[in-house]
Amino acid sequence: MFDFYLRHEWWFAAAQLALAMLGMGATLSVDDFVAVFRMPRALVAGAIIQVLGIPLLALGVNATLAPAAGIAFGLLLVAAMPGGSMSNVVTWFARGSVPLSIALTVVVTLSSIATAPLVLRLFAGDLVPADFRMPVAVIATDIGLCLLGPLALGMAVGVPLGSIHRRSVFARWCIRLSLTVVLLIAIGSAGAPPTNATRPPPARIPRMKV
Repeated sequence: MFDFYLRHEWWFAAAQLALAMLGMGATLSVDDFVAVFRMPRALVAGAIIQVLGIPLLALGVNATLAPAAGIAFGLLLVAAMPGGSMSNVVTWFARGSVPLSIALTVVVTLSSIATAPLVLRLFAGDLVPADFRMPVAVIATDIGLCLLGPLALGMAVGVPLGSIHRRSVFARWCIRLSLTVVLLIAIGSAGAPPTNATRPPPARIPRMKV
């Protein structure tokens, strides 16, 4: 079973993100996103925190705990990557600004093509492999197929559903399915064979982060 998860890990992450975006999209409209970009202060602040603040926090943790090189690089790598789709789900449950959260995910993910290598070489230059590179085409494809596509489909589905109640019910079921996939991801990850902590860090980043 765990081997099946490892072979299809990307599909699990893609399904989780697509279901979440489909559900939240049903409760949103184009005007919601226009409002976010008309008053971009919160978007800019969130992007700065994600791109600089979190890597600096990871750098502080590494300086304090002095973990092994592989763990130190892994922590910085995760910190340099854009936030996962769960941030949007948590925002939805907390009744926060879902359009802002989704816009931030898209903007920071696209900007990570340039910012992630820069942050890693600035904060962990001695740990970054010489052949480290950002998979630009893969990132763009993931955003289109797993985030923007399902989001647009959800917004289209929300129109015939009509009432806010019906759209909310549809959104809740989609997000429940998304959380079920998250549970499967957690189980699959917990049961995956352990890796060698002394192995050198990967030359490429994972395609998608939950």
